[in-house]
Amino acid sequence: MAKLVTSNWQLKLAALVLAVALSWYTYQFGDYELESSLVLKIDVRNLSEDLAFLKPPPSSITVNIAGNLQELNTVKGMPLSAILDLKAFDSPGSYTISPELPDIPELTIYGTVPNVRVWLANKKSTSMLIEIWHRDELPEGYMLSSEEISPERAEIEGAEDLVKRAEHVVAEVKLSERTSNMSRALPLTVYSAENEVLSTGVLKITPPLVQYRCEINPVANVKAVRVNAVISGEPQTGYYLKELRLTPSQILFEDRLYEEHPKNYVDTEVIKLEGRSSSFTQNVKLNYGFKPPAGMPTEVSVNVVLAKSEAAEGSSLNATLALVGRDEIYDYIVRPPSVIVQSSEFQQLTDEQRTELEVRVSVHGLPPGVYRIIPEILLPGDVKRAAVRPEYVEVTVLQRE
Repeated sequence: MAKLVTSNWQLKLAALVLAVALSWYTYQFGDYELESSLVLKIDVRNLSEDLAFLKPPPSSITVNIAGNLQELNTVKGMPLSAILDLKAFDSPGSYTISPELPDIPELTIYGTVPNVRVWLANKKSTSMLIEIWHRDELPEGYMLSSEEISPERAEIEGAEDLVKRAEHVVAEVKLSERTSNMSRALPLTVYSAENEVLSTGVLKITPPLVQYRCEINPVANVKAVRVNAVISGEPQTGYYLKELRLTPSQILFEDRLYEEHPKNYVDTEVIKLEGRSSSFTQNVKLNYGFKPPAGMPTEVSVNVVLAKSEAAEGSSLNATLALVGRDEIYDYIVRPPSVIVQSSEFQQLTDEQRTELEVRVSVHGLPPGVYRIIPEILLPGDVKRAAVRPEYVEVTVLQRE
C-alpha cells in the first residue's frame, strides 16, 4: 500500500498543485459568479436653500450585487455613493425617493433597491449667546478664578421647528480633578427649554467648536463653601429629578468672614417642583443668614433637569429617600431628595400597600465628602422586581458647624 502511494510521487504532487492553481484561477478570474452586498454612502445633492432636514436622512444604503470574486473585491474598494437628488422638491413635506445608483458595468445589481424617506421643513437661522455649563466640582482647596470662551455667540441653522425650540447653546466643562489652568476646544450642544438635546444631525452650529480658557488657583486665605439647592415638592406624576446644576456651586468666604460666620454650605431660597413636568432654569436668591459683604454673590443660576418615566400608568411610585447610618457630627445633603421606583407589579397593589414602599441610602461610616450611591429598595407586598430612576443619588457629607 505504501509503495502504491509513494510511487511517482513527484508527478502526483505536480498534478495536485496544478489542480489547486487551476481552481484558484477559475475562482478569481473566471466567470464563476458570486452574490454579495455593497454599502453605498448617501450623497445628498440640490437641497433647496430655503429648506432643511427635519430628521437626518440615512447615511448609507445596502444593495445586492453579483459578479466574480475579482470584480467584487475591486468594486468594494472603490469610493462609490448613491445620489439623493432633491432638485424636484421646493416645499416642506415628507418624501420617498429612489436614490440614483452608480454605474457598475462589471457587476449585476439584483433585488429591490431601498427607497429613502426624507422630511423637509422651512429653514431658519438664529444667533445665540454661548453658555458655559460646569460638570462636577473642583477638588477641595482650588477655585475657578476666571473663564472665557471665544467666540461668545454661535449661529444655529436648520429646520424652523427645531431652531424655534433651541433655548441654550452650551459648552460643557468637566471640572473634577482639575488643579491647573485649562485651555481647550469644546464642542457645542443645542438644548431645548426642557433640556432635551436637539438633533445634532440636522442642526448646523457655526462654529461647531469654541476655545475655552480658565484659571484654576489654589485657595489662599479663603474658604470655599458649597451652595445647597433647597427643593420642595414633587414633579408631576411620572416625572423625576434627573439632574440639578448650580452656577456658581461654591461661594468664597475670606478667612475673617468665615471665622465670624462658619458655614459648611449656603442654602438657596426654595425651588418648587410641585406639578412640574418640564426642565427649567432660574435665578434664585442665596440665604446666608447674615448680610453678605459687597462683592459676594446674592443669587445663583439653577438648572433643573426633569425626565419622564417610561413606565405604564400606575406602575411608578415617588419615594422620598431615607438616610440610614447617620452620624450626629455630620450634616447630609441628598440630591435628588426623592426618586421614582418602577415596576409593572405595582399595578396590583392596594393604596395601603403602596405606602409601604421604602427607599434607603446608607451613609454609615462615610467621612466628609461627595458620594454617588445606589439606593436600596424595600418593596411592598409580593413585588419581586423594580427599577429606580435615577439609578444613583449624590450624597454630600459635611462637618456640622
